[in-house]
Amino acid sequence: MKTKEKVMEQALTRSLPPLEGNIPFQGLEDVVDVYRDERGVPHIEARSHGDLFQAQGYITAQDRLWQMDMTRRLASGRLSEVLGRSMLQSDRLYRKLQLKQAAEQSLTQYEEETMNILLRYAEGVNRYIEQAIQEQCLPIEFLILDYQPEPWSVVDTFVMGKLLSFSLAENFKSEAYRYELRKIVGDKLAQSLWPTYPDEGFITVGNKKNKKNKCSHTFDMLPDESKLHMKELFMMLSGKEEKQGSNGWVLSGQRTKSGKPLLANDPHIDMQTPATWYQTHLSRVDHQEKFHVIGVTLPGVPGIVLGHNDHIAWGVTNAIADAQDLYIEQLHPEDDHKVRYQGEWECITCKQEIIKIKGEEDEHIELKMTRHGPILIEDKKKEMTDDVRYGLALKWTAYEESKEIAAFLNMNTAVDWETFKQSIEHIYSPAMNVLFASNDGTIAMKTVGLIPIREKGDGLLPVPGWTEQYEWKGYVPFHELPEIVNPKDGVIVNANNKIVDDHYPHHITHAWESPYRAQRIYDELLQHDEWTVENTQQLQVDQKNLHAEKILPLLLKRVEKNEIPNQIMPILQHWNCVDDKDQAAPLLFQLWYSKIKQNIFQPLMGEVLYPWMVESTHVLDSMIVEASLGKENDWLKQSGGLTSIVTKSLAETCDQIKKLQGDNPDNWRWGKFHRLAFFHPLHEVMDQIGMNVPTPMVEAGGSKTTVGLMGNNAEGWIQYSAPWRIVIDLDDIHHQAFDILTPGQSGHMASPFYQDQMMPHIDGKLLPQYFKSNPSMNKLTLYPV
Repeated sequence: MKTKEKVMEQALTRSLPPLEGNIPFQGLEDVVDVYRDERGVPHIEARSHGDLFQAQGYITAQDRLWQMDMTRRLASGRLSEVLGRSMLQSDRLYRKLQLKQAAEQSLTQYEEETMNILLRYAEGVNRYIEQAIQEQCLPIEFLILDYQPEPWSVVDTFVMGKLLSFSLAENFKSEAYRYELRKIVGDKLAQSLWPTYPDEGFITVGNKKNKKNKCSHTFDMLPDESKLHMKELFMMLSGKEEKQGSNGWVLSGQRTKSGKPLLANDPHIDMQTPATWYQTHLSRVDHQEKFHVIGVTLPGVPGIVLGHNDHIAWGVTNAIADAQDLYIEQLHPEDDHKVRYQGEWECITCKQEIIKIKGEEDEHIELKMTRHGPILIEDKKKEMTDDVRYGLALKWTAYEESKEIAAFLNMNTAVDWETFKQSIEHIYSPAMNVLFASNDGTIAMKTVGLIPIREKGDGLLPVPGWTEQYEWKGYVPFHELPEIVNPKDGVIVNANNKIVDDHYPHHITHAWESPYRAQRIYDELLQHDEWTVENTQQLQVDQKNLHAEKILPLLLKRVEKNEIPNQIMPILQHWNCVDDKDQAAPLLFQLWYSKIKQNIFQPLMGEVLYPWMVESTHVLDSMIVEASLGKENDWLKQSGGLTSIVTKSLAETCDQIKKLQGDNPDNWRWGKFHRLAFFHPLHEVMDQIGMNVPTPMVEAGGSKTTVGLMGNNAEGWIQYSAPWRIVIDLDDIHHQAFDILTPGQSGHMASPFYQDQMMPHIDGKLLPQYFKSNPSMNKLTLYPV
């Protein structure tokens, strides 16, 4: 009898897609050639649109089918069916979010041409599913979990886009945090933690420096008697999630050695295996209708989301726009299917659904939808002392009927700024800053997406849902969204910093990311005017920490040195503020800063709310700067004052590091704590059944405030960074494009392309991109039958 290990090993090998040979393919009109380069990137050449996208669906499924299935299950609230009760909280959340229903509503927006592409893509995915089931070569994860994938549908593709929007949307979590903060610490202390943006902070469009940050402090009409518990919402969200950001910049020819524009982009998102993105090169080779584009897309989405064609290149950063509002709905005391609005009781939409749980009884759940959106949580009847009950509904631009997939496909064939701009007008969610460069010399950036215009309020807190006073009046018109084209200095930079100055007439958000990354990029780009792909790659992974450069001197002045071991102060005083993995100073600073934050805020917030704190770097930096000018606020006063808190925190940090890395500071290193490892989503299950899961661990420099962003959790594990990075010189778009996708192209553990790009990524390297097939590549031919 075969051993379990032997069976698993054979299953791993059997599921690997063939790289060469000929495969009969029902539904094709003509032959399709698929070349694979040394990184496993497929270069797909077809003679019609239908064949091209059907082949893309097939090839993507070959590499990422289980990821595609898990992603649609996540977004649809169906993980418990295959993973059991541990996924029940996640399923409850996504059922209540109703992403799949939102995707279904967008079906009517698509024209026949785009629908044909989507249908052919789905046919390609399903052709692979049928073949893999018939030949018993499904990815091993299906074998381990003992289930088979369902057919792929066009709605599944739309769900991918809705899930991306949700991963980039943070505002409703911030509103829930501030709501709970007010209840715990009171209005005065809560207001002092409202989002701010540093004076003189970098701004992308308009004045390059921030002059003033305006923020409202109104709490009128919020109910005091509500028993809404945000803890329930936080539990469904399964832990604090960092903002997903990005770096992006474009240079005009006046600042490049080639004399043509240069574009660099590295979207920041979860570091996971398989990677969020999937790289593909698509070519229509019949010369009747040009389609030639390369870049990355979401597995399950046809075309290219980020990349370039023969004429243009584009990238994106998260606009951090406030496109969500939480509404507190007043529920009818006797009828759960009605809410109050403008003095009347109006009916809401209710739907019963079943969450299937592997090995257990089903759970029944009721989904409620008000005029504002789905109700996520509500007061429990048993906790009420009177007839007043409330629920919390989410209003969000992603619930609008939209056609982002069509927009991305049109971007793939744009040839200049005008045709590209026409394409991106149809992106509603997520709100993004789209950076653009073309070989005609144009550089540009445009903010896209629906950004609400509010009748009242500015999105900081949940608002009353029973009055029309807080409704959205519409959206900022596309032509009024921030835009910059061919600036005089030849530089456009955005790193999730504030986009526009205070002269801009519309509210985008108060909660911009810190300006440190953007400022560092901009300062470096102005240093000379001969930028190349080589030195741009170096800037993408730059580890200079402007945050430490600003804040560390202020902290060091307040330390009572007699309370700190003698070796510690020189380490920090002589640090060059570079987050080098081989230095001790970054370890000291990062853990010290975190400890200061914890010691100031956690005692009053409590252990449940504190992990959900937002804008912490903004508000803490502001406190430190103000305190250095002799103005300590109530948070610092209640913590014993800045001098006491920084001294105590540094002493505790030293004790923490001693436990982690020993008593001798000469042996302390940032990289020993700050590490990256790509754990397979089923690694724990695989360990239990005796499978050897490859999980190499590497040390890394950088931090969450460096250009080479590496954001870690409290244990030091890097959780979010830039799995995709690209630099392209528009002077030679076929040979001067370099990129990297980590950990690798394939989702198969036995594939040579599974984690082969991890070490080059850590080393700060980009690899050559091939914008045409090569006879030396592996060649797989799909032929019609």
